Amino acid sequence: MKYLVSIEACPYFLWQIEILIESFKMHGIADDLIIAVAAKDDEFGVAKNFNSHPHKFYHINRRTEEGPYFNKPYAAVAAIQEGFVKDKFVLIDPDMILIQPMEQYPENIVFSTDPFCKLELMEQNGLPVRDWIKDSEWPLLGAVYQFNEVDGSFFKSVLNWGEKLKSRGTNRYTAKIAWILTLKDFSAKYKITAQPMECTMLNFTPKGSFIHYSHGIPPYFYKQMFPLGFKGSLSKYNPYEAITEYNPNLTTDYVHKVIQSMNR
Repeated sequence: MKYLVSIEACPYFLWQIEILIESFKMHGIADDLIIAVAAKDDEFGVAKNFNSHPHKFYHINRRTEEGPYFNKPYAAVAAIQEGFVKDKFVLIDPDMILIQPMEQYPENIVFSTDPFCKLELMEQNGLPVRDWIKDSEWPLLGAVYQFNEVDGSFFKSVLNWGEKLKSRGTNRYTAKIAWILTLKDFSAKYKITAQPMECTMLNFTPKGSFIHYSHGIPPYFYKQMFPLGFKGSLSKYNPYEAITEYNPNLTTDYVHKVIQSMNR
């Protein structure tokens, strides 16, 4: 099964994709990782893992003022059209670390859960989310999606919802809302379910298939501390030093092992 990740060609994603690739290499499945890069340039000059990775392609950058979040569904559309992924694939974020290869589920769409995905947060900036979905229908949507025989129209619907939402006001959760509304629209066509496929660095033991460090491990590490990667940061450390500064549980211990593997 293939894993698809979307990144931008900039230093902020450089250090993240290096860790992700390393975690796939540790499990011997690096060839299953497809990297979609929004806009090609020379920002990856020192990225050892990225530069040697054979499975990547480039596409236009769908970044909005809030971030590059619509590159993720656009990467899926492009990957399907170009034949990089086919019937079964997993869509992930760059700020993740593989714990173990993912189980193949029989449903058409399986998504991970995120307890921070609250409807109240999604309504920031006055987005009328409840105009389109009921509280009882709201899923705690995470960032890992496994697809099984899902066609490109699903991902195009995410992009279409994004345009509609942007016309009503935007916030950092606009893309996630677009995913949720698309899942609702396609619930009659596809079998959809949730599974615990990701965990945070605060979990005592690693759970699921991915560690997702989007929330970091406060106050020691947040990925937002390193917007320029190694070129500049809001910390006295580089991102790899910061992420290994504190080791309170078995999940962070696994993260440390991946970083150590990169330095061999």
